[in-house]
Amino acid sequence: MQVKTDFPLSIRPADGRLDLERVSGMILEAFDAWLNPDDRAYLEEMQADGAWMRQHPFLSRIRGERYPLEGLVCLSDEGKIIGNLGLFHNDSEADRPAIQFANICVDPQYRGRGIGHKLVNAALRDCEAKGIRCVTLQVREQTPDAVRLYRDCGFEETLSRDCWLCRGGTIGTPTGVLQTGIPSLSEKKAFREAFAAAYPPAFQKTKDMDVTDFHFGSPGALLYLVTGGSFLFRTIPGASGPIAWFGIRKGQGFADELLFLSAPNSCKEEISDALQQIASQYAVGKALQCEVPKGLYTEAFADAGFTLRQQILSMKRNL
Repeated sequence: MQVKTDFPLSIRPADGRLDLERVSGMILEAFDAWLNPDDRAYLEEMQADGAWMRQHPFLSRIRGERYPLEGLVCLSDEGKIIGNLGLFHNDSEADRPAIQFANICVDPQYRGRGIGHKLVNAALRDCEAKGIRCVTLQVREQTPDAVRLYRDCGFEETLSRDCWLCRGGTIGTPTGVLQTGIPSLSEKKAFREAFAAAYPPAFQKTKDMDVTDFHFGSPGALLYLVTGGSFLFRTIPGASGPIAWFGIRKGQGFADELLFLSAPNSCKEEISDALQQIASQYAVGKALQCEVPKGLYTEAFADAGFTLRQQILSMKRNL
């Protein structure tokens, strides 16, 4: 069923076989400046698969969709897709069925005509009719028009985070050799208190983190070797106690993930030096990325040779 707008455009549910090529191409164009190599490759695969399905409609029905497409698309009066809004189901929030809006984009030739507002409002009405009680989304702070659109549609900010990236060979000469050790189990209390102070619950939930699952100490090192997946933390010792703790999660993509936490009494110079030494050892031949709450360790990351790649704003609206 199509939802008519107040000018010659219409909104309908996305169709994976018909729309995948056009939608993935629009996302590639709209978010070109922000895509990492993994996301770009995935979208290009989607686009190629969408072209194949469009050219082989009968065979595509037999094979099925490799890239399920759920959401809404906006059509011009000629039937061209000029807007997209993707939908992803989240775990319920406090027994409130939740959904996430993503990849909201409009063809550059049609921007400024309220199409984004119409897509978002149509999706909100549809969610409410289906019993969804909470809608979330993420938007880059470097796109103020998009942030303003979501505020106009009733979304409120819940979290802002900085995304830092260090590519191999881009850092300066570290001041020393990285000295690390396996944290003692006695450090667990100090670590958890410092982690709770630096990383608020909203950040932990967004990143799907659970401090109780972090591997710590010699038993944790053994468990990490057996199970993998979570972070195995190491400590950077100082003269009077730990300077910082850090964990590296190896990934299959273009970058490994760093989780960094300074000890409460560490100064900015010690934190910067620790980050630079970590980067000099681990960002070799492969990028290292780290997300932190907005403003945390900003000067230290910059001094250590990391680049602020993007700032992401999490927003939410209850229905």
